[in-house]
Amino acid sequence: MLLPDTPREGIVVNLAELRLYYYPPGGNIVQVFPLGIGQLGLETPVTTTRVSQKIPNPTWTRRRASERALWSRALNCRRSYPPGQITRWDALHCV
Repeated sequence: MLLPDTPREGIVVNLAELRLYYYPPGGNIVQVFPLGIGQLGLETPVTTTRVSQKIPNPTWTRRRASERALWSRALNCRRSYPPGQITRWDALHCV
């Protein structure tokens, strides 16, 4: 596997490969995950960030823009989902 030419720490997103690389602390291990990014017609921002807060088991609430897109396709979806009930991916594909 050819790894991105970046520091081997934390999370690295490779937009061209559509891959997320996670380097756990204290080891010589990398975990690789596929991902989808952005929205057609919009640029994906390139930036360096840090996690400022973690909330265990949060309730997920759909953004208004996503809700309008779902309703325009006549999908019957709930606005929010309690922790552990449904994943974000599933929530975007409800019927």
